[in-house]
Amino acid sequence: MTTQRLFVIVGVCAVVLFTFVTPPFQVPDEVGHFWRAESIAHGALFPPMTARGAAAELPKGLASIVLVFWRTTPDFKITYDEFHRARWVRLEPETRVPVILPAGYTPAPYIPQIVAATIGRVVHAIPVVTFYLGRLLNGLAFVAMVAMAIRIAPALRWVFAASGLLPMAMYLAASWSPDAMTIAASLLFTALLLRGARTPREAALLSAAGAFVGLCKPAYFLIALLALVVPIVRGSYRAIIIAATAAGVALAMWSAARAFVPARPGVRIDPAAQIDCIRHDPGVFGDAIVHEARLHGLEYTEQGVGRLGLLDIRLPQAVITAELLLLLLCAWSGVEAPRMPVRLLSLLIVAATVAGIALSSYLGWTAVCARQIDGIQGRYFLPIVPLIFAVVSLPLVRREAIPRIVLLTVSAAANATALAAVIARYYW
Repeated sequence: MTTQRLFVIVGVCAVVLFTFVTPPFQVPDEVGHFWRAESIAHGALFPPMTARGAAAELPKGLASIVLVFWRTTPDFKITYDEFHRARWVRLEPETRVPVILPAGYTPAPYIPQIVAATIGRVVHAIPVVTFYLGRLLNGLAFVAMVAMAIRIAPALRWVFAASGLLPMAMYLAASWSPDAMTIAASLLFTALLLRGARTPREAALLSAAGAFVGLCKPAYFLIALLALVVPIVRGSYRAIIIAATAAGVALAMWSAARAFVPARPGVRIDPAAQIDCIRHDPGVFGDAIVHEARLHGLEYTEQGVGRLGLLDIRLPQAVITAELLLLLLCAWSGVEAPRMPVRLLSLLIVAATVAGIALSSYLGWTAVCARQIDGIQGRYFLPIVPLIFAVVSLPLVRREAIPRIVLLTVSAAANATALAAVIARYYW
């Protein structure tokens, strides 16, 4: 069985199960992302801003379905009653109600969800059906894109597969979260760059992939720098690929700046003042990074492997350890490893991307001049997992059967454990 086929089989099974096992809106920020994708499908591409966030008017049923399911209490258990009530919630397109939603992302990472929302709008499907369709399309698109990355990558195929099958990645894929497309697009862009571009057509594909990554989330634009050390048909195309990525980043940053609203009542969040603070005392930000690495580094690793629910479902430490060892084994498996320039540049990209994620959270989520960083989550590092393990990759294990068996065993067991944890949290 090929790496790609193994990934697709396990990935599709996990996505389908997580889609229907995870209660609606029990994925981080899923309510806001549900409304954001629905608002785009209903014509509000860039809704007007208020002091609380973007304001849009949606069919009444899209607000009612959230009232049926959404709970944040620690002891919340889903029951048959919620699903019974959801069956009777109709779209009611003739009655519009105002909702407040996040609009910082461009439409790019919502494409599968927008397709589902558009289908639901056209056929007047009941909202609960549209909701599950959106989860399913998002998950299947994720699997398809990562499978394409595995097929394209000249090295690290097992790392791409193991990264895509992490419980956290599967959990996000089977939701309305834009993180799914962001992760998948970043993995596909990385694989394309590792392959390089032998023809103008491949260079154009790389440029489009880079622009899409930039539109999904600006934090990962540095992946494009791999174009500097991989074979490209013409030197000028390197600049085009990087420029296309930068253009996507510029549009994404414009969208984020336009929709920025301080989201923490009682905490002074002021990006301009934060920049002034860093300019006058750069050590403040340096101290904050050191503080986070020392205090929360292991927690971010755990979250990246799998902190499910509303970040309240912890997986056993054995699962976390097994997944990390699997990634290391995958980095040591294959007929070849990336060349040394690629590995060295990957290290620099990873370090700069981590610093960029920290800076973004420091500017938009942390009190001015604080010596810690609030808002970082382990899932933010999933798009650069292949680059992290590219640094230590070596072709030590050449027998394909070894990573194949271990990948199947660990990934299937880890996702089964994650599904059992979700069931225990919400249904027992």
